Amino acid sequence: DEQETTASGLALPEKAQEKPENGKVIAVSERKLEYPDSEGKVTTTIYDAPVKVGQIVVFHKWSGQEVKEGTKEYKLVKFSDLMGVYEK
Repeated sequence: DEQETTASGLALPEKAQEKPENGKVIAVSERKLEYPDSEGKVTTTIYDAPVKVGQIVVFHKWSGQEVKEGTKEYKLVKFSDLMGVYEK
């Protein structure tokens, strides 16, 4: 791997230099957290999604799972992999 050195002397591998990607949100699932209590009963907490359909989001190039449906390609990205949202 080709490396670049920062002004402070840190060596950055080529993969760390990749620019983030962006995409338009076409669907959002609910954000759900499930955990067992001390008696083993599972508690579910549902949170509002941090993004909405139609927004443009920024994410790391390596994040997500690519999915192809017919001739269209999509990328499934976890909320935790999102870096930001473009505001209009």
